[in-house]
Amino acid sequence: MEKCQPKNLKEAIEILEKIIPQSLKNEILNSKSFEEFNLHFTLGLDLRNSFSMWNENSPLVINTGSSGDQLSSTVLKCFYYHLKRTSREIIYDPEEEMEAFRNQKSSIDIMELFYNMLLIS
Repeated sequence: MEKCQPKNLKEAIEILEKIIPQSLKNEILNSKSFEEFNLHFTLGLDLRNSFSMWNENSPLVINTGSSGDQLSSTVLKCFYYHLKRTSREIIYDPEEEMEAFRNQKSSIDIMELFYNMLLIS
């Protein structure tokens, strides 16, 4: 994966949409949960390096207020939910989701909660 500097989650998702092979997208779509799909040590590692997630001056780090492992997990979850949403035609706004993530007050997985709320509505 080439180095790039997405400014926000939306750009990160757009980049992943272009560079992730369809075979991996299909694997993600066929997974029953994010935990089943979770590629923290493979794709997550590539993301941390390519998107400069350890660099505190990276636009993505600055705009999300997160870095490293936590940020790569957030991007992977957003991409997972993006693909699931696309296949189900659900409205999804990664920036709104990131704002909820920034404001979370507990250890609840806010992204899964947000996604589940979209499925209900």
